[in-house]
Order: sequence, then C-alpha cells, then structure tokens
Amino acid sequence: MEIEALLKKVEQLAPQFGRASDDLAALVGRARSNDYKGAMQSARLVLEMLLRSLVATELKQTPGKAMLDELITKFRQSANSGVVPTTVLAHMGTVQAWGNLSSHDHAGSLHDEGVRVGLEEAATALNSMLAILTWYAAKYPSTSGPAGQPVPPEGASPVVKDRATPYAGSSAVARPLAQKSGGRGMALGIAAVFVLAAAGGGAYVLFMRGDPAGSTARLDGVYRAAGEPVPPGSCRPDNPALLGKLSDAAGRLSGADSANPEVAVAILRQLEAAGAPGTAEHWYFLAKAKSLAGQPAEEELARARACKGFAAAENLAGNAAVRAKDLAEAEARYAKALELAPAFRKARFNLAMLKLQQSQLAEAVPMFEALVAKDAKDADSHFFLGMAHEALSRAASARGDEPGAKAETAAAKESFCKAAGLGKAMAAERCK
Repeated sequence: MEIEALLKKVEQLAPQFGRASDDLAALVGRARSNDYKGAMQSARLVLEMLLRSLVATELKQTPGKAMLDELITKFRQSANSGVVPTTVLAHMGTVQAWGNLSSHDHAGSLHDEGVRVGLEEAATALNSMLAILTWYAAKYPSTSGPAGQPVPPEGASPVVKDRATPYAGSSAVARPLAQKSGGRGMALGIAAVFVLAAAGGGAYVLFMRGDPAGSTARLDGVYRAAGEPVPPGSCRPDNPALLGKLSDAAGRLSGADSANPEVAVAILRQLEAAGAPGTAEHWYFLAKAKSLAGQPAEEELARARACKGFAAAENLAGNAAVRAKDLAEAEARYAKALELAPAFRKARFNLAMLKLQQSQLAEAVPMFEALVAKDAKDADSHFFLGMAHEALSRAASARGDEPGAKAETAAAKESFCKAAGLGKAMAAERCK
C-alpha cells in the first residue's frame, strides 16, 4: 500500500497550520521512517491543537487543560452541533481512535501480542487526517493569528447537512415524535428515534488470551446487558485468541469507551486483518460500532445476517433500513428478529414504533400493550401507547364517534400518567 501521496498532501497543507506545522512535519517524517505508531501520535496531537483553536475561536471559550477526548465530545454535544460537520467528526474519531491505541498499551500479559500498527492502519488514519486538514484549511483560509494559529473569518459558522441518527439508548427514545406540539399529528422524523441495538451498561474489561470459556461468558454478558439474544454458536469464532479480542471490542461498546465507538471500530478492523472475518459475530459488532460512529455499515450487516438465527443482527439491519427510509425492509427485518427471538424487547418496540409512525394504530396498540404487560415499568412503551390512543381519539372524533373519542382519550391519559409516574418527563403535561 502506497501512502507517499498522502504524506505529500499533508506536507503541502502544513504551512497553513501555524505552530501545528512542526508536528505535521514530524508526522510525515515518522511515517516515512515506518514509525507508524509515532505518526499516529503526532496526528492525535495536531487534532488536539485544531480542536483547541476551534474552542477558542468558534465557541469563544478557553480550552484550559481539556484533552482530545473531552474536546471531541464537546463538539458532539447538541449545543455545539454544526460547528464541525458530522463527516469531519467521524474522521476525527478515526484519528482519535488510532492515536489512543498507539499511545497506550492494550495487552494483558507481557507475552500477549500488543496493538499492531502497520501500513494499512497508518493509511486509514492519514486519510482521515488529510480530510480534517483539507476541511480546516478551506474553512479557515486566513493567514496566521498572533499565536501562529489559523484564524477563522469573523462570524464564520460551518453549514452541514442534517443526519438522522438512531437514538442509542432505550430510556428516552422517540423524541421527535414526542416533541410534536399539542399532540397534533405524528412527527415524521421518526428515523431518529428507533432503539439502536447498542450495549448499555456493563463494565469494560480487557480479556486475556487463551480463555475461551471466560471470553464466551463475558461476550454473552455484553448481549444480556444490551437486552439482546445471544447468537447461535455457528456465528462465533472458534479461535480462542480471536474470541478474546472480540470480547474486548464488544466490551468497549458497552463500557467506558461507549462514547467513542471509533475505538471499537479500530480494534475490530485489526481483527479483520488477523483473520476474524468469516465469523458473523465480528461483522455484527463492527456494524454496530460503525453505526454508532455515524459510518455506513451495509456490507458488514449483510455478512452478519448471513449467519442464520442472528436476531440481534436482524434488528440492527432494521435500524439501518429506517435510516435509509426503507420502511418495508425495516419491518421485514424487525419481524424476522422477533421470529427468531420472540422475547426480544428491542425488536418488538422498534416494530411497534414503525407501526405507529405509519399510523397503523390497530397493530401498534397491541404491540405496546404486550410490552407494558411484560414490563410494567417500561415508561417508553407506556408513553407511546398513550400516543397511539391519542391518535385513535382524533380519528374517532373526525368520524363523529364522540363516545369512542372519549374512551380513547381516557386510555391515552392513563398511559401518559403511568409514563409520567415512571419518570418520563414528556408525559407529565399530557397527564394533566
């Protein structure tokens, strides 16, 4: 693989980046001497400089001692959305992930293989670094400021296209639908409300090699923490070392690194080079990590679903179809997930939400009723059951069925009050 063309482009851009120019030169020099770990560490440092400059110039804040992870998180917050385009944020996540992996030791025993950073990994990080530098240089073409930092034009504010992202949790889903004022009509931006099958909770643990039983149990625990059914054994790698590393990456998606899915993407890409592909479970976790990182994952999802009986992969494919606005495909995938695992709550909730979005209320209501019957503390299902009854009330009123409208209104209020009692803030007003 040739990376010299990338390095030449970085060299051409370097003079525009003030005091970061020296570190860009160091990045190029290290890469040319095959010190790829060092090159990624330099890229990480440059990215940190750029973000600190953006905090000062765009947010009008003092960055203080904030480090890279904190800085990226700041620009992912809704209050600062649009300052950095989502595509550029994704590239920043890649540089961050490889920079982090290159700067720290992630192995267990001293005899375990450490993180391998080679030409392919370097090319991936450099591609992302070049995209960031190109965006920054185009956005802030002014000459250097007093501290040698590129200074953005006065009042500059990047314009980015909105990207709907599935909500990655189960405690406050379906905000666009819920925030529709006065309960008048359904919000159509419901692609942003489905429960992405992301692991929630559970501690992150580094797993030792040569421990297949322990790795299998921990991997099963990741599914349980996420409320997902464990896939068939045929979907899982039988190599103990690969199984342990897969458990490591899956744990990162549910533990301390859950806010940085790019780290898991980087590790899973390493497994790809090590021979894990061919196992649907690897492709599934890679698809999940890429989805959380805002990256397309259609190919990985197709490979995961090739293993028959993988209900969690079917549900994740349903979420991807929702993002693509292919609701027929989404319904097929959610239904398949439920066929494979009838107790799979996330798939049932997602299918119910899909029916609610399409005003198929006669089907949505019993689905939500089944969810609250199974778990009386499910505030989200209580809330959206109320939304379905509210829609039925409007329909009954429109056809002149006032008794029917009153009955549905009462049922809606009962559901909203139950949701409010369980801490669902959006239900409180409707409960009055």
